[in-house]
This record gives sequence, structure tokens and C-alpha cells, in this order.
Amino acid sequence: TNVLSKIEHVPVTKIVKIHHGFDMSIFANIGEERLRVVREKYNYVNRYPIFGVISRYDEWKGVEYTIQAFKEYVKDEPDALLILANANGIRKKYMHQMLSELPEDSYREVVYEDDVFALINTFNAFIHVPIDEEIEAFGQVYIEVMAASVPIICTLSGIASEFIKNEYNALVVNYKDSDSVHKAMNRIISNQALRELLTANAHINLKKQFGIEHMINLLDKLYSK
Repeated sequence: TNVLSKIEHVPVTKIVKIHHGFDMSIFANIGEERLRVVREKYNYVNRYPIFGVISRYDEWKGVEYTIQAFKEYVKDEPDALLILANANGIRKKYMHQMLSELPEDSYREVVYEDDVFALINTFNAFIHVPIDEEIEAFGQVYIEVMAASVPIICTLSGIASEFIKNEYNALVVNYKDSDSVHKAMNRIISNQALRELLTANAHINLKKQFGIEHMINLLDKLYSK
């Protein structure tokens, strides 16, 4: 909307914004057998807590700031585990150099996982820290993780700027700031009440804003006009 109206000077009357719609049930209704299979793949030594990331190794995703934060976190919590899903991209060699500084067996790289919804449900907290406000075209991972009732540490990018509020439904951290991420990691794991508050609030209006039925209704109204 900003690009069209402010840069391309498209009249706002010509712009209709309809968000992606999701079937929220597929993120939450995960059977115990599916969870067991995923845990046996990636958390076979029963580590805790598990921090999850689902981002390619591209500069704009900011994955290095999560790795730096985890490097500090694991010094105090040696049983912690970092799972990096979609672990591929043009900066793979650079990321591997950073990962080599972590304790052995403290992280897992997942290039591809067929049952990604089960994987998300094994995380104790999720971290997604793109490096500026508009670098994410949409950012559906924010919504998927919230639908799975996993607490989020994030920067505001793409769709997150429209519905995520710090201390309400997520912990918002600064762009390109590993220290900010590290502090949020400590807070979110040490405070169960905070985790429960964030996940409960995350579900408020989630289906109304991003449910598949809502998207279809808006499309129907648009084409009916």
C-alpha cells in the first residue's frame, strides 16, 4: 500500500487490500505421534528450551543476530537447543562459520521438513528478526506460529507492523540487535505467565483478521462489485 500510494502515486480508491487467509486448525491440531516423530529427528537428547527459526540464510532475514544471541544464552543454559529450519541460502558459508562457535550439539540445521507444522509445535519460543520494517513482503510465518500457540520474539516487518504489539502478543526487539534478542530470550523462557499471556492474546482476532473464511468473504465482496 505504501509503495503504490506514496511512490507510484496510485489513488487510494484503486487499492483493495486483502490479506492471505489461513486454515488455523492445521497449525494447532497436531497429534502426539507427529510430534514424537519430529522430536526424535531433532531433539533426541531431550534438550530444553528449544528456540526455533524458520528463515533462509539471506542477509535481510537477520538470522545471524539470533545466532549471536543464542551464543550468549547457551553459556548460562547449556541444555538449550537452537533449531534453524529452511537452513539454506547465499550466506550459508558465513552462517556455518558463526555456528561453529556454538557448543557441539546445541543446534540443528533443517534444510527441509515435510511436517513443518509439527516442527513449529515443538518450539518453546520462536525467533524471527528481519532487518527492517518493509523487507518482508508479507511474513506469513508470524501468523503460522501464533496459530500454533508458540510465543514469538520478533522485529516488526511486513504484516507484523499491522497486528503485532510489544508485550501484548509478542516480544518485539530492535533491528540488527543481538543483545535485544538475548534479553528477550531470557525473559520469555523464565516467565511462564508472560508466555501464556502472549500466546493467549495472539489468538484474539487472529482468525477474524487472517482466517480463510475472512479472505474468501472479502474476495466475494470485491468481485461482486
